[in-house]
Amino acid sequence: METEGKKWQDCRVAIGLCVNQDKLDKPLLFNILSMEKPSEYMIIHQGKHIKANSLNRLVELARKEACDKILFCDADMEFPNNTLPKLLSHNVPIVSGLYHIKTYPFSPVAGWTEDRGSNLHRVNGRGRPWKHDYYPLPHNELVEVHWTGIGCLLVDMKVFDNIKFPCFYDTWDFDKGCRAVGHDLVFCDAAIKAGYKVHVDTSVDCGHRMVLTVDKMYVEAFHRSKMVEVVKELLKEYGVDTQSRRAERDRIDMVEEVAQYAMVMDTPNTPEYWNLKWRGEFIEPAKIIQRAEVDDVVTKLVPDGESVGDFGCGITTTLMKLKYQKKCSVMGYDFSKECVEYMETLGIPVTLTDLRTFEPNGHKYHTMIMSHVLEHFVDSDVDSVLQKIRDMTEYQAIIVVPQEKSMDSVPCCNEHMRIYTEKTLRQALKPYFSSVTITKVKPNKKEKDRWVNRHLIAHCLVEDRESEEVNLTRNRLSVGETVQ
Repeated sequence: METEGKKWQDCRVAIGLCVNQDKLDKPLLFNILSMEKPSEYMIIHQGKHIKANSLNRLVELARKEACDKILFCDADMEFPNNTLPKLLSHNVPIVSGLYHIKTYPFSPVAGWTEDRGSNLHRVNGRGRPWKHDYYPLPHNELVEVHWTGIGCLLVDMKVFDNIKFPCFYDTWDFDKGCRAVGHDLVFCDAAIKAGYKVHVDTSVDCGHRMVLTVDKMYVEAFHRSKMVEVVKELLKEYGVDTQSRRAERDRIDMVEEVAQYAMVMDTPNTPEYWNLKWRGEFIEPAKIIQRAEVDDVVTKLVPDGESVGDFGCGITTTLMKLKYQKKCSVMGYDFSKECVEYMETLGIPVTLTDLRTFEPNGHKYHTMIMSHVLEHFVDSDVDSVLQKIRDMTEYQAIIVVPQEKSMDSVPCCNEHMRIYTEKTLRQALKPYFSSVTITKVKPNKKEKDRWVNRHLIAHCLVEDRESEEVNLTRNRLSVGETVQ
């Protein structure tokens, strides 16, 4: 995988210039001519309209000339004179110089890949979207990454013998009509799959040419000086009557939106977190959370016309079915303003409150419900919340939690503070209710793709009265597998 036993001066290197035209611009040409080079080198050029074509052609030309390495150079780049000596000195198969995107926030064009279910996310060093969140790579170090751009990339020719040709191509999202994965990411993914490592030498500080050259010094100066705050003020003063100013405003707004979202999403189980989540995922009638199997049990357990309170109701169908199908008097409780406002458009009253600090003040309901909420509380809040449910319950409480194998298996484990089994759920509820019957319910067949394998539904009675009504209620649990 490496060009072993050769000093950098002895390597035969192809310098591949990728320019979408027949001529080379003077800044690039003079830059390449002034660079330090090994004793054997050649400058090759391709100007195909599709960049991936040019890159594959450069590989073929370098292979025909029996080169040891190829340095890919983009036409809008500026390279330090010692680029080749530094990159070659590492004697690694794949290493890039450092460069940044040419628009705000000037992020490094390198990072990591996170597998988040159905999609691969390209992120920076703190796990955020790399294009919209500036996070510098370590200074003057050789950093191992998952991917990098092709703008200043040195590759051992043996790499191309071990990955499928063509080495560079773009994949497309045909539904959206746009590129899904670029040729640089395709190449890095294939190389890593073949057993190679991808590195960036952050001491090779390349400029990305536009009107200004965005190098490490410029990026650092921009952020240290808080220039974006000045730009924001000047945009208000000068207006956005030109395309460039509108683009600048939109870029700044996007970065701030992503930063706000990332900051909120780092603090789960807060009102701000759930406001964003409801707004981003569920504020559409078709996307209201529907747990049909839970609704089936709850609606069978609640008699017609009774009063029902729902702790942490969220945006679900449960209260709607109880109100409109069983003519119950319902009230939800939630700390998300987005939830409260949306549920009220559906005719469901919801009190805006944090369950951890809420005071019942004598409010009582025939039935209290808390579905998929208990697992979000830290241990110190569980007893307080359960005591409030008990104080507000006249007859019965229905507590629902997901049955999860381990925290590692929970997709939203940043939200869930703990997992429950039949045993631990019973232990938590027993001090507050005289009778606890737990049912395991599988998801509805229509919802088989949901990640929740089972629900644990606890039916809790305030008093264990042997009455016809109690027996009737317990018989309604036959929809699931009852664990005594």
